[in-house]
Amino acid sequence: MYDYLLEFCKNLDINIIYTNNNLTILSFSVNKGTPTIRVHNILKNCPEKIAIAIIGYFTEPEHKDAHLNILKNYMKEEFPYMKYKITPPNKNFKELSDKNIACISKGQEEKSALIELNISNITVKDFYGNISDVNPTESINISENEFLEIEFIVDPITNSNY
Repeated sequence: MYDYLLEFCKNLDINIIYTNNNLTILSFSVNKGTPTIRVHNILKNCPEKIAIAIIGYFTEPEHKDAHLNILKNYMKEEFPYMKYKITPPNKNFKELSDKNIACISKGQEEKSALIELNISNITVKDFYGNISDVNPTESINISENEFLEIEFIVDPITNSNY
């Protein structure tokens, strides 16, 4: 099983601590200026959708209720008899996580660069296995009932900067 929550927290520079609390399954704190989410071990390998809801609950106050509903529905389905408590985030946590998210986003923007490649050939395969080549300067028309496989061949990159 994959720990989406750990990965998302790592990418957002949010600390995560797994607990075995008797009642509280989600809470937050701020340790040395870093936002920290405390999560019960039962959520350690939760589905990606639930990990997104947990992060969103703490970092998106405008959608907090929607994220909370996703979490409550998950808990109701997976742990129907468990009594639990979720501690809402405060303004300080939100401000710190916003700064971390903004810093990470800025760093990722600086690292990414768009590369434009020349398409040298396009091959289209329909549902019946018929194959045809399409000129890269022509448009491809697809009816809504056709299933297609499209293969793009691009010219090799010759610039050593890429």
